[in-house]
Amino acid sequence: MPDQASPQHQDRSADVVTFVIPVWNSAQDLPSCIESLLNQTDVCWKALFIDNASADRSAEILADQVGRDARLTVLRNQTNRGYCGAINQGCAQACGNFVAFMNPDIRLTPTYLERARHAFLDPRVGTVAAKLLDPTQEDCFDSTGLFLDPCRRAFDRGQGATDRGQYDRPEPVFAAPGALALHRMAMLRDVAVRDEVLDETFFAYYDDADLGWRAAMMGWTTIYRPDAVAYHARGGANRIRCRTDRTPSLNAQIMMVRNRYLMMLQNDSLGDCLRFLPCLAGYELARVLYLTARYPRALQGVVQALGHVPQALAKRRIIQSRRRVESRLLRPWFRFRGRRSGRRPNERPRVLQIIDKPMHGGGQHNVYLLATHLVRSQFASMVSCSPRGPLVDRCRASNVPVYPVAINKRFSPLSLYRVWALIRSEGVALVHAHGLVALTFGALAARMAGIPVVYSQHGYHERNYREGIVRQARIWAERRLIRLTQLTVCDSQLDRQTGIRRRYFDRPHSVTIHPPVDLESIPLVPQKEMKVLTQSLGLTDDQLVIGTVGRLDVAKGHHVLIDAIDLVQRHIPGVYCLIVGEGDQRELLERRISERQLSGHVRLLGSQPDIFAYLALFELFVSSSFWEGLPIALCEAMAMAKPVVATNVGGCPEVVKDGETGLLVPAGAPDLMAKAIMSALEDRTRLAGWGREGRRRIEAVFSAQQVIGQLETEYWHILSGAPRLGDEVASW
Repeated sequence: MPDQASPQHQDRSADVVTFVIPVWNSAQDLPSCIESLLNQTDVCWKALFIDNASADRSAEILADQVGRDARLTVLRNQTNRGYCGAINQGCAQACGNFVAFMNPDIRLTPTYLERARHAFLDPRVGTVAAKLLDPTQEDCFDSTGLFLDPCRRAFDRGQGATDRGQYDRPEPVFAAPGALALHRMAMLRDVAVRDEVLDETFFAYYDDADLGWRAAMMGWTTIYRPDAVAYHARGGANRIRCRTDRTPSLNAQIMMVRNRYLMMLQNDSLGDCLRFLPCLAGYELARVLYLTARYPRALQGVVQALGHVPQALAKRRIIQSRRRVESRLLRPWFRFRGRRSGRRPNERPRVLQIIDKPMHGGGQHNVYLLATHLVRSQFASMVSCSPRGPLVDRCRASNVPVYPVAINKRFSPLSLYRVWALIRSEGVALVHAHGLVALTFGALAARMAGIPVVYSQHGYHERNYREGIVRQARIWAERRLIRLTQLTVCDSQLDRQTGIRRRYFDRPHSVTIHPPVDLESIPLVPQKEMKVLTQSLGLTDDQLVIGTVGRLDVAKGHHVLIDAIDLVQRHIPGVYCLIVGEGDQRELLERRISERQLSGHVRLLGSQPDIFAYLALFELFVSSSFWEGLPIALCEAMAMAKPVVATNVGGCPEVVKDGETGLLVPAGAPDLMAKAIMSALEDRTRLAGWGREGRRRIEAVFSAQQVIGQLETEYWHILSGAPRLGDEVASW
């Protein structure tokens, strides 16, 4: 047990988590609460206990415990300011970037803070909700996040249910329960109204739902972390009664009635109230009749709410004037979920990856990596594509289920039926379509089956459309298809910005996730194997080998690279260029090589099953594309510590840092490309430095583990039914 924070953590004041713990007659809970704090594996924290004029031995226990550790401090109030007042008092004195609201009847597991803190790596996350368990019943939930139903009643998901693994995934929730919630301080400042983080009018109850609602309106996300575990001995001094009949005290009932109305008045939109009017009216009538018959004094809450209407309306004007998220985007939160709703134990949601052609290509490689890596995660993955091809063989060799369906540009009702039947028979929970042709079948079949769709957008097809009415009709149809999806995944930020500008999708329903690079599968090519390959290609030791990998397509600009080599070889006679790939431009490129008499300097190698041996030969990797999403071959070359020269198009600037990992040149300029190639080759030491920096960049940003982790988070977000708020709505 640490006596005090280590010096290295004391210096990290920005990373400190301040636990704000309101105390009122909690003598029986304080020892175990403090003990659980002191046992945290993450020691970068402080605890501030706010004693709300307790009448039991709470003050004595706190005075005795504070001496054990310098991180424990106490403030004593002369009157009971309530939960909300104490929390605001603690937030005003908190230090660091994070604040945890915690009840004294909480007992943290040793790794709680360490695991919960990981969620803040995503800048959209403002609050982390823990898995709260009932200490009186083994493996029984107390809360896995707070939700509101259409009647605006707050409930703790899973309360009273047995933990059988149904909530063992991170996912967005509406709010974190006030018993234990870890907040980003920037979020609390952002949503505060009149310098109050929690509305002190509430005193207690519904303050957590109110805070979560304001945070959602400002664009912040609340994430439930199943690995951040704590025990909640709900009820404090009234624990036995609360655990048997769960009937709140009279004061609690009054506050819950009052605060629910105040929360709705300050946060709800008129349009949503009208939308849910039948449900709301029916519930209010039933609620009033129930309270009148059983707890008539609880109706004082209605009277108290009416007395606070002017003050609530003033706060409403402030809240609504500052909101960043439209009310329609929050509607998915307000639905009947069931208090114990969740997936069946040990069930892994099945994801269908669908693509048209099973050939060698960037999109196909992306599908293969997703399918193989998702098998190791909490998802079960399967692939559907046209029969017979390299993708089918690779997936089957890796034990990934493959379901061949004829998917091509000629729309086939039979193929659509087969995709729909596959979804139904295999219990697919989500379809991920790669490319527009696959989206046509995947989106329609998923719509028929009533499941969500994710679309990976690998380029804009309008470049291939002819001008005129047919072009406009195709663009219109493409936009309609994309709008059937729950999320569009773009390979680069530029592609995402382009799609938003051209109205293919909006910001909330799109995200940038770079194609993954499987660093584990990139081999270290032995020197002996490289020598054999060099001899088979007829190369000598004094030749400088540069090259590229990509299909022979007009988009790849290989003719520009050939023209650049024509200029380079006049100054560096020993240069030799290898072009790996196949396509319909082969004859044109061969003619160009022949016309410029470059057969001794440029060679077309065709499609190769293993490109890594060729990448290992390259002194320099060159990408000459006219347009790109984000070239995987470029990322793989950098992963092999190869310096690069690339055109400044698409997502290339998001991979290549000009002057640090290589050079960027304008597209379609062979003279400038030749100049960049010669500039790079003249300094071998600089080339090696670029290669090392490129490898570090791929490891930091594009590794398969990190990229697929981002995609899994998006999958869970969609399957949870949480609204998409976008990633630019909050002022991070």
